[in-house]
Amino acid sequence: MSLNNNERDGFFIAGIVLFAIAIIGTFVIPYFFLITPIFLFAAILFAWLSKQKTLTKILWTVSPIGLLSLLIVIGYQLDKKESETFLIPKDFRGKFVIYYEESCGTDVEYINGRRIYRIPDDGILITKFKREAGFIDDEFYLIDNQGNKILLPKLDTRDFNFNGRLEKTDNEPPRDKLAVFRSNFTTVLGKVYAFTVATYQEVEDQYYSNKYYVEFEKKAEKKLRECREQ
Repeated sequence: MSLNNNERDGFFIAGIVLFAIAIIGTFVIPYFFLITPIFLFAAILFAWLSKQKTLTKILWTVSPIGLLSLLIVIGYQLDKKESETFLIPKDFRGKFVIYYEESCGTDVEYINGRRIYRIPDDGILITKFKREAGFIDDEFYLIDNQGNKILLPKLDTRDFNFNGRLEKTDNEPPRDKLAVFRSNFTTVLGKVYAFTVATYQEVEDQYYSNKYYVEFEKKAEKKLRECREQ
């Protein structure tokens, strides 16, 4: 079944609409740039189904390639958090937490354009920094009293063959490797992120236990309340 001219004109108009959505969505909607290529591809497809001249179709195909790269870069930058550096006491082990946007918290600090979070010995940092969402660029260091730093790797419990895992991995990291794990934290007292410094074996044996979790949460909430009451 052949398409009439009106239908072909409709395809080109639809392509223009999709093209506009791709551009506007990238600038307005968080993470939209991840699906921008789909909209651009559809816009090109509709252009080729239209009655436009071949040269127009070729230009309509070639132009989005460069534009796509630009939109992805722009979208990533728009959705990117400020770079962050966490400085953790050298002998610290266990969970640490950051409460954001607290007027009683520590002042904001930047070094070379990166946010600096100095984690106290008790693992409970209360800061004036605004909490951000977006793509993460963070670094974690163990630091001693002389300022010497050791970079900590970042791992995820999903990297390991934990009990109940359906699909086993053949590339499990060493279970005795010290690293930073992102943690869940249920407190409702503030805007908060939490992490755990430990080996995976320690995480399994101790730091994910309900007893440890409850005790740490109570201690964190108590410190936050006292900070707010000052």
